[in-house]
Amino acid sequence: MIRFLLIRLGLIWVMAFAVLPTGSSAQSMADVDSRVEATIAAQLEAFRAQDIPRAWSYASPLIQSLFGDQDQFARMVEQGYPMVWSPMTYRFGTARVSGSTVLQTVEVIDRDGQSHALVYEMIQISGEWRINGVQFLPQAPATV
Repeated sequence: MIRFLLIRLGLIWVMAFAVLPTGSSAQSMADVDSRVEATIAAQLEAFRAQDIPRAWSYASPLIQSLFGDQDQFARMVEQGYPMVWSPMTYRFGTARVSGSTVLQTVEVIDRDGQSHALVYEMIQISGEWRINGVQFLPQAPATV
């Protein structure tokens, strides 16, 4: 079930990236940066504290409907995104506004010190930013 949902989410992401325009939107990044980052940070901190109800509350209605309940959501994150489940640290990279969507890059360092580049798709629901998906970004191989 979890593998099916991860594949389905991956297909949603592929379709989303295929149709996203690269132009600017009416909202400036200054208007959304801190609120988007605060939402992502709050969910990462909730996972770190194992506060699943709070982490679930930052997921968009789409994500909540795909997983049905917070326990299934937690299992998917723990198995599919262990660096998000238990981050050592994280830092925000660039963000891009596309219509009502913000794509925010985040580097997450896991408990083993490994770096993971992610992009969070953020949408606004009733004036609040919610996480609508997370996708791994390809990383350049380490040089020796």
